[in-house]
Amino acid sequence: MIVSGISFLLFKRVSNKKIVDEQIKELEMEIAKAESSNTDLKKMVEYLESDGYLEEQARLNFNLKKEGENVIQLQEPSKNPTSSADVSQNSVNQDDPNVKKWIEYFFAAK
Repeated sequence: MIVSGISFLLFKRVSNKKIVDEQIKELEMEIAKAESSNTDLKKMVEYLESDGYLEEQARLNFNLKKEGENVIQLQEPSKNPTSSADVSQNSVNQDDPNVKKWIEYFFAAK
């Protein structure tokens, strides 16, 4: 009877220790994830506070440039119906065969 009581307490203690060990492993994994996330956030804060980030934002948002730097701004071509390419296409009849359109395209006076 005493042996069964002691074995029951021992079994209960071992199972509790196993549960606690599993919880400790889970918490250690959560700590490692939190530390990794914290490191990433620190790097992000360092970048956001850096001169490079401020310079990039000034260029993108305020169209600023460095002293002595030349800036070239490219724009997409507008769909202006009076452009030379559209005029030459408008002079070709849409019902003409493709061969005639190619001849007009390459050999027509521009």
